[in-house]
Amino acid sequence: KSFHKFGSVFLAEVGTAQLEFNALSRITKNNTYSEISMGVYPHIRNIGSMGGLYPCHLNLDTPNWASNQLSFGGLGDSFYEYLLKVYLQTGDQALRKMYDDSVDGAVNTLLKQTAGGLWYLHDTVDVGKMEHLTCFTGGLLALGAHTMDKNRADYKSRYARDMGLAANLTYTCWQ
Repeated sequence: KSFHKFGSVFLAEVGTAQLEFNALSRITKNNTYSEISMGVYPHIRNIGSMGGLYPCHLNLDTPNWASNQLSFGGLGDSFYEYLLKVYLQTGDQALRKMYDDSVDGAVNTLLKQTAGGLWYLHDTVDVGKMEHLTCFTGGLLALGAHTMDKNRADYKSRYARDMGLAANLTYTCWQ
């Protein structure tokens, strides 16, 4: 039974311990830590995304999303960050695909520009503003662009898009 008030956990909660547990497994030579923490990814893939993005609330009692809220900010931020970093740690191509799909989803669903020319990622609840926890995204996009497979067909266009977006989002956060 859930200890959480509404029977759900935040997406960021289930996607933020994998790096550490993978390292713990490596150091202790006990794969149990890694296997348990990494088990969340197939579960989330099986539930499915919404245009590449994953809702911010995961139901603990059924294998479903508990909301339709989408965000790269609070409630979702660490999940998206760890998709790329755990891919870099493990080489798991399924995680790289989830990361790439989530960036596409953010561009297609959450990316907006102000009348003054500032680019931002809103969430689907607070449309029209970007919260401060989203400001990590510039660095994440740059890391993702620099670690992208240079042999992929869309490498040049995706690299240019992601690096441009990284610069624009970082500039917005600096303002």
